[in-house]
Amino acid sequence: VQYTSIQDEHTAVRTAAGLFDVSHMGVLRVEGPFAATYLDSVCGNDISGLAIGKSCYTHFLTPGGDVIDDLIVYRKANENFLFVVNASNKDKDWVWLMAVKDGTVCVDHQRPKAHAYGRNVLLKDLSDEKYGNEMLIDLALQGRTSTKILLALGTDSETAKSLKQLKRSSLMEGKFGEFELIVSRTGYTGENTCYEIFIHPDQAVAFWNELLRVG
Repeated sequence: VQYTSIQDEHTAVRTAAGLFDVSHMGVLRVEGPFAATYLDSVCGNDISGLAIGKSCYTHFLTPGGDVIDDLIVYRKANENFLFVVNASNKDKDWVWLMAVKDGTVCVDHQRPKAHAYGRNVLLKDLSDEKYGNEMLIDLALQGRTSTKILLALGTDSETAKSLKQLKRSSLMEGKFGEFELIVSRTGYTGENTCYEIFIHPDQAVAFWNELLRVG
C-alpha cells in the first residue's frame, strides 16, 4: 500500500511524481461490431458516443440501477474497447459480463426479451496467458513531472508531440525507450498531469525500473 509514509508519497506526487503499482487491476477488452452496444447494456454512461482515443469513467449497473463496480472504459478503435476494473471485483464482474454476453440474465426489466448483442462480441481478460502478446497490465505515473519522466526514456519527435498534446481522458500508443506502451491521461490522484500506462507484463519490471532510474 505504501513504500515510505503516506505524507512522503502524497508530497512526492504533488510536487514531482509518483509511480503506482496497479498491476493487480483487471484489464479487459471487448471487440466486435456490437462492442459499443454491448457496453451500453452494462454501463451507466453512453459508451456508443465515446470518441476513438477517449476514455470514460462509468459504472457497471444491474437492470435495477445497483452498482456492480466502477471502471474506466477506453475506446481504442471503433470496435475495440479496453476497460479497467477493480481487482477485488474482477471475478464478479467477469461472471456478470459473460452472463449478459450469453443472454442468460435480464438486461432491461421493461423489455425482458431485450438482449445485448453479446454473442457477437469477443470478451478477453488480458491477464490470461492464452492471449500472449495481447496481455496488458496497468501502471500509473502521476504528478507534474510525469511527462518529463516519460520523455526521458527516449522517443521520436511525433510521439513526443502526441504525449505533450494529450488531453485529459485521451489515450495514445507509442514506443518510449524499448517499451511499446498505451498511455492514457487518466488517474485517481487528482493531478492535472497523470498517466495510466498499459504494458505487456513481460516488460513491466524493466519498465518500472527504468522509470525509477530516469525519474
